[in-house]
Amino acid sequence: MTTPRSLSVLFVTLALVLTACGTSDVSSTTSTSSTVSTTSTTSTTLGAPVVDWSVIRDARYLVHGIDGIWTETGLQVWKTEPIFGPDSLVRDSAGGFVWLDTGGLWWLPKNAERPVLAAPDIVGDLIEVIDTPSGPVVRLGYHDAFFVDLATGERVREPAGGSVGYSETGNVSWLAANGLRAVIEGPYVELDDEGQPRQIIEHARLIVSRGSGLIVEFPVGTVYEPYARIHDFDGQRVILARGPYEPALPDETFTLLDLACGPCATSFRSAATWAAFTGSDSDWDGDGVAIQYRYLVAEPLRSDDITMLKDGVYLGMVQPETVEADSLSFDLAVWFTGEDANRAARDDGETEIPVPNDYYIRNRSGEIWALPVAPTVVVTSVWYNADTAPDTSGVPVPYAEFVRIMNDDTEDMLGNLRYDPWWVTIEGGEIVRLDEQYIP
Repeated sequence: MTTPRSLSVLFVTLALVLTACGTSDVSSTTSTSSTVSTTSTTSTTLGAPVVDWSVIRDARYLVHGIDGIWTETGLQVWKTEPIFGPDSLVRDSAGGFVWLDTGGLWWLPKNAERPVLAAPDIVGDLIEVIDTPSGPVVRLGYHDAFFVDLATGERVREPAGGSVGYSETGNVSWLAANGLRAVIEGPYVELDDEGQPRQIIEHARLIVSRGSGLIVEFPVGTVYEPYARIHDFDGQRVILARGPYEPALPDETFTLLDLACGPCATSFRSAATWAAFTGSDSDWDGDGVAIQYRYLVAEPLRSDDITMLKDGVYLGMVQPETVEADSLSFDLAVWFTGEDANRAARDDGETEIPVPNDYYIRNRSGEIWALPVAPTVVVTSVWYNADTAPDTSGVPVPYAEFVRIMNDDTEDMLGNLRYDPWWVTIEGGEIVRLDEQYIP
């Protein structure tokens, strides 16, 4: 990755240490912007509370916020005592969980009725649980790491193994049991004289690889939330959180991506929160990456008024009259979702905040881009072959059929293809993929 050369400007890599505070509002929204309740219910007996493992088994992930540990659907697993900063939570390899609160280091073995206080008065960054022949050992801290035996609560020497790495440049990597490694690189930032970010040179990107072979790479930082970190990676699914540079303890946007299942993306907003998967690592082989929702991997533009399109994924309004067998033109636009959509709309002077349907399109320049279409271009449509309702997973369309539809004047369901925005994937200066974006 390259940055412009300049002797007078300092470019640095800001390693993400996004922490959060505020309310632990775990309002979960799927990629179609449906909202999940956060009403709490605590599993109890007539005596002391116990953990209801059935709600854990039904959940894909748990979150630890300032008011305890919750499932993704808002069911409380356990009440904890909050600490200032991120309320950490990691899973062990046997299906249990470990966390820190003001009481110390807690361990909830799989199917245990209650957590046990493994080590009181422990403070530090909870990183991971490492399996050893003598039992699970917790790692706390990156640079000055120390290790605690969960069974005895005693500090021990650094064991072999471990899945979380930390580079000299501040990048944190996660190695799953199937051999896949996930890391976020960047963002690369130009600082002002006071050490504050002036400009994002390269946004944060998620890179998943096996050995020296790249599986997938795409941007995960956005214009308004450029800093990103990994909360958990199981070899197939990854939980990411992104947020702004300031305030120091901001709300963050969490996203769960399933690399093998495009429609399985989920996002939610929360603060003072850490998230961890339930269950063990995946045995997925890394083939067939399916990031369906292109806005999750699109180039993070602030404006459509740009002078160059590098390889990547962009939103465009395809100009029907320009669609030919080997080329087409489109009007570049910028797509924002979630809190980014509200920020962008507010910056543009819009008054309807929050924005309808959780998205906002910025399209001001009117610049038309004409590009060649690759012979092997892939096209998917939400309205192709639809009778009354769209198929938001996307239906493959032969490119010749796409050309015919775009040059037709019919106003039936297929007419939506001419008016909807499209995600345009560019590789080597050619359009290699077109995915229709459903507009409610």
